Amino acid sequence: MNKSNREAWRLVFKVRQIIAKHMNISWHEIKAFDTLGNDLGCDSLDLVTLEMDIEREYNITFEDELSAEMTILRVRLRIQEILHGDI
Repeated sequence: MNKSNREAWRLVFKVRQIIAKHMNISWHEIKAFDTLGNDLGCDSLDLVTLEMDIEREYNITFEDELSAEMTILRVRLRIQEILHGDI
């Protein structure tokens, strides 16, 4: 596994932990292709709170709000794009 892949999976793991803590579920229950809304049950307030928690964790700012349709992998991709200036 190369450095880029390791970073990507570390981000997925951390995003899963942040969501699990907020939603009061085990991070083991959260899969990479789960959507924030349908699969994990995040409502609009949850999404705003999660966005703030992730922004705080990575010292970033999302230009677009997190949406209920986003998967964990999509959230990870947005974080990577912001961190590496690939927006």
